[in-house]
Amino acid sequence: MCGRARAAAAETVQNAARAVGGGRSEPQWDDADRYKARPNAHPGQSLGSIVAESGVVRVCTDTWGLIPKGGGGDHFKMFNARSETAFVLRSFRELYRNGRAVVVLDGFYEWTEGALKEKQPHYAHRADGEPLLVAALRANGTCTLLTREVVPSLSWLHDRMPVIFEDAEKARAWLDDRSSEPFDFGSPPDLATHPVTKKMSKMNYQEDDASDPIKEPKKLTAFFKPTPAQTGATKRRGQPQTPPPAKRPAENKQSPPAAKGTITAFFEPTPD
Repeated sequence: MCGRARAAAAETVQNAARAVGGGRSEPQWDDADRYKARPNAHPGQSLGSIVAESGVVRVCTDTWGLIPKGGGGDHFKMFNARSETAFVLRSFRELYRNGRAVVVLDGFYEWTEGALKEKQPHYAHRADGEPLLVAALRANGTCTLLTREVVPSLSWLHDRMPVIFEDAEKARAWLDDRSSEPFDFGSPPDLATHPVTKKMSKMNYQEDDASDPIKEPKKLTAFFKPTPAQTGATKRRGQPQTPPPAKRPAENKQSPPAAKGTITAFFEPTPD
């Protein structure tokens, strides 16, 4: 994924945490004042993370973009991690056992190539309108989102996508598991997509309409008439060609000799 998402409202995060916790109690969120739901969130900004410690589910405000202990301060270096290898890579393997989280999003953004090679952003979200429960790893108040190979229906959009849990029960199983073996994330829920305004390609665009659907822009070629070659009016290479018409012989441009008996025969040259 390309590092843009719509961060869910605080109430949505709280409700998701309650569902993951089984609805038995209200999950605690000590640093909720640090959280800000953004329509166009990017690494370096806050996300709502659900965690489970000693069987108790609570919510944390994490900064998107993992910075391990003693690491640098660039949140763009590790804003996502491949789920297929995170359990063995040195940067993530300890967190895979003891730093699991579930991040709550409304949806995420990806770009495709449009007319004149301009990038057209698209917004992906659950088809049923429910928030996305995304597998994540966290440390030191920062987090990274796990990704997986994209489902076939979205292969036109990107080759990777977030690891999204089908339901709260599967998300809770991820939090409670402490194994160093690969976790079975199951199949993601059905997702829907639509094109959105290109204004949101700028990270500072934080208007609420960032994820609103727009009409798919027409390709530039639609404004031009097809050429003869495109319509098949011209002969294609390899087909027999009609020979050009034979040239007619050049006409004699000289004037014909004067016929006998014409008026010139009645005049004779005068002597000097």
